[in-house]
Amino acid sequence: RPSFGALPPRLVPSVAQAMGEQAFTRTIAQLGIAGWEGVADHTGAAITEPTPEYIDAYLGNWKVFDAIDKLYVNPALVSADEKNASAPSRSGTSGAKTRAKRTAGTAPKNARSVPTA
Repeated sequence: RPSFGALPPRLVPSVAQAMGEQAFTRTIAQLGIAGWEGVADHTGAAITEPTPEYIDAYLGNWKVFDAIDKLYVNPALVSADEKNASAPSRSGTSGAKTRAKRTAGTAPKNARSVPTA
């Protein structure tokens, strides 16, 4: 009979990722929900205060969890990801020297004009 001692179980990477995503959504919901209307407990009594325990129980319904994940968490992540994809800074990040922009000098006084039309 194998003995596992105090070692934690190893999770399949996809299971570990799913568990992490669920924990993330639950944490964001607990931090972000400041109030709600129309939420009741198992007896039908209105729940006016969204405590972490009530939010966790509410998220136990997969339809509610999915709606909060799609409508609240994912748009925030997409928005943050778009901000991270901004253009690189002028000086760059590689540490290599950049060439200065060259500007046109002043034309000599005796320069001739060229007709454009």
